[in-house]
Order: sequence, then C-alpha cells, then structure tokens
Amino acid sequence: MSRRVAAISQRARDQLVQLRLWVAGADILVVQGALLFWTAWNLGRAPLPFESWVLLVAVPFQILMFAWRGAFACTLAWTPRTWIRTGLDGLLWFALVLMALLYATGQGANTPRLAVLGWLISAGFGVVAVRLAGWRWLRARRGGMERTVVLVGDLHRCVMVEAQLVSAGAGSGRPVAMVLPEGQNLSTELVQSLTVPLIHLRDLGSFAIREQVDRILVCAAIGDDVLLENVLTELLPYPVEVSLVPDLTRLPLFCMRIEQEGRTPIINLSASPMQTQDLVVKRIEDLVLSILILVVMALPMLVIALLVKCSSPGPVLFVQKRHGLMGKTIRVFKFRTMTTKPESPEENSGTTEPTTGDFLNPKTEMHFRQAVRKDTRVTPIGAVLRRFSLDELPQFFNVVAGDMSIVGPRPHARIHNLEYLAEVPYLMRRHYVKPGITGLAQIQGSRGRTEGAESMRRRVALDLEYIRRWSLWLDVRIIASTMLWGFYTDEP
Repeated sequence: MSRRVAAISQRARDQLVQLRLWVAGADILVVQGALLFWTAWNLGRAPLPFESWVLLVAVPFQILMFAWRGAFACTLAWTPRTWIRTGLDGLLWFALVLMALLYATGQGANTPRLAVLGWLISAGFGVVAVRLAGWRWLRARRGGMERTVVLVGDLHRCVMVEAQLVSAGAGSGRPVAMVLPEGQNLSTELVQSLTVPLIHLRDLGSFAIREQVDRILVCAAIGDDVLLENVLTELLPYPVEVSLVPDLTRLPLFCMRIEQEGRTPIINLSASPMQTQDLVVKRIEDLVLSILILVVMALPMLVIALLVKCSSPGPVLFVQKRHGLMGKTIRVFKFRTMTTKPESPEENSGTTEPTTGDFLNPKTEMHFRQAVRKDTRVTPIGAVLRRFSLDELPQFFNVVAGDMSIVGPRPHARIHNLEYLAEVPYLMRRHYVKPGITGLAQIQGSRGRTEGAESMRRRVALDLEYIRRWSLWLDVRIIASTMLWGFYTDEP
C-alpha cells in the first residue's frame, strides 16, 4: 500500500503543476494568436517588427491579469463554470489593460472597433474551448490527481469528513488512514465499517513520511486545545502540512475567512467574501458606468423631472431612507411617482432617522404600505416611470456618492427588514455589501412587491448567492440582462 500511495501522491503534485502550465500556455496561445490575427486583419498584412510592440508587451500583461484573477490555479475541485469564469474574467481584465495601453500611446483612435470586438469574441471562445478541454482531461485522469490525507479526531466526525471528501470528488483529497485520540471508546460495528486503517497517534509522523501523505486534517472543535497540541507536538519533527477542520455545523456561518491582525490570528465567522482588491474593482466599475449613464441620460432625466413637476404638486425627487452597507441608514433618490397625500407610502416609509445602534428598532419606523395594482396614489406619469423603471434613474447619483452600487441587493424599506427578521433571520447579511440598482434577484424575477416570508426568503437567497459568487464577470452579466429585459415590469 505504501508504494501505491506514495506514487499517487507524487504523481498528483507533478500532474497538477503540468496541468496548470498546460492551461496557462494554451490560454496565452489562443489569446495572443487571436490578437495577432486581428492585428494582421487591421493592417491588411503581417505586422512588421516595429509594429508588433503591442504583441511584445501583451504576453506579460496577460500573464499578470490571468494570474491576478486566479485563472491559472486550476484544480479538479473546480466546476466547469469556475474554470470558464476565471478564464473569461482574466481575459476581460487583460482587454481593459490592453485598451488603456493603446489609448495611452495614441493608438486607440486608429484601432477599428470591429477588430477589437472580433479579437475579444474569438479569444473568448478560444479560452472557453481550452478550459473545457483541460477540465475533461483532468476528469478522465482524476485517479492520478488525488491528494492523500489522514484524518485525526473523533471517529464519528472523521467518518463524516471522509464522506464529504469522497462526495466532493478526487480534487478534495483521498483519506488513507484515521488517527483516534487517546481514551476514545469505539464500537465494533463502527470500526468494522471503516474503509481506511486506524493508526496510533505516535505513529502518525512516520506514517505520513513513509506514505508521502499530502495533508493531516485534524477534525476537532475549535476549543479542543488538547488534541491540537498533541497532534502538532507529535508532528514537530516532520515536514508535514497540518490543517484544522473545525466542527462548525451548528453555527450560522457566512463566508468564514482566516485573517491576521498584527501577529494575532483571527477567524472571521461572518463576513463579506469580497477582498480589498474586489472592492476597488467594484468601485471603479460603479464610477465609470454611473458617470457614463448620467451623461447619456442627462437630457431624458431633465424631461422626466419637468413632467413630474407639472403632473402633480410636490417635489420632483422623493428621498427614501433605507439600510445601506452594514445596516447604516442611507438616503435613496427616486423620481416621485405618487401624490403627496398623507397616506402615501412614500411619505410614510419612515421619516424618523434612526440613531446609532437602533437601526433595527421598530419604534424608529412609521407605517409603511406597499403600492398595489391600480393604486390611486400613483400619478399617470408615475405609472409610466414605474412600468419602465425610469423612476430609479436618480439612484446613479447614490452610486457616484458611494452609498450604492450599480449591482447589488436591492434596498428594502427598513420596516420590511424589521418585519421579516423573525422568519428570515439571515436577512441582514444582504448588507455586507452596498445595495444596488439592479441585482441577481431582479433578473431572476424576484422583484417588486413582497407577498410574504417565502417571497422574501427567495429574494434574500438570491442576494446571498450573488454576494458569495461575486465577480466582475457576474456584474457584467447582470447589467447586460437588465438592459435586455430587466427595465420593464408589470409590478405596481
């Protein structure tokens, strides 16, 4: 058994390195090949050496962008969607950098848009084809790509982790042994059901070296210091990787992350999955697109403002108080679509600004009544604005100000958050990111009036899925879907 495990372990490491090199090389070939073809198409001939400076600097920039977006860190544990998404994400960033270089050197105006679009489409199809081929090749040879692991801890917990590893696929690791802490009583039936051998803790280090085990997984509770100390002490003389698999099944975790403050390690049990560089990217995306949209829509927004002002008495803009990032109260702008009578939900959506610490206090909220079909409070021009979502246009000013994003969970009325917290306790996790003008829930049909707890659960589930899966490419998809069919709504 030892020779077989050692061979598999070494072969797994070698083949994983070869796989990543193969994917990186194939990505570079298809992207740069497409760039060379469309450059030649633009010139009508093969580029001369002094004309090929873009091609010379393009390769290192592509490698940097693809590596930065994690496109080369392929494993068997990734789904085909992840293989493709990371590749296209790297390609999109490389295209942005390349266009910036062209315009910085004065070549952007001389580059035909058709050539750029043709290159981007052909390179995109090439990256998708390469990565699908790589994933299929890896799946066909997954037996040689397994990482071997030893499980240490309570037997029941180890069996559970073993089942999870097996169900997750070969890329997650293959258990080859289990180590039990001292003094644990074992039932004969449980021991006989094991598919891997049991070894003693004092033999763990020598076994790991002899069998070339890739990782030791300690299956213990966070507070089980004795077991952790015994395992780490036993393995001190051996260069073996040790990882903790804490039992957190009963905790309502969200995007757990390991951090460090100075020299103090911190386990963040409930946090936004977006890293600092992700926040920077998203902020740049928001500013560029919002300013562009406001410039393009300046005249239509002026016309809408005049129509609102002439259609009924009252202000042009209606200011709503909503929960923003981390529950902070923000002021969201909309074109007014209702009359200013006292029963208007726009007036009664909460006129008392919560003070620090009471943003979930019902006493700070006033009565809120959602709009219904054929609502008499909606003005004629307001009905048109609502039907085509034009009343949301002023929220791009919120995006520029930094209170909102273009894509993110839609901000609910604060009283709705209060009403549904008992039945949807994880609702406020939506506010780990800035609220958005559009979002995954909206393009999936979960928009407008909330009819009950089940409707709210579905919306929140889609919002949390967006937060977990966030990428620039996902934002592009949501924006494109909104532009194609997301503006029109038959909701009141």
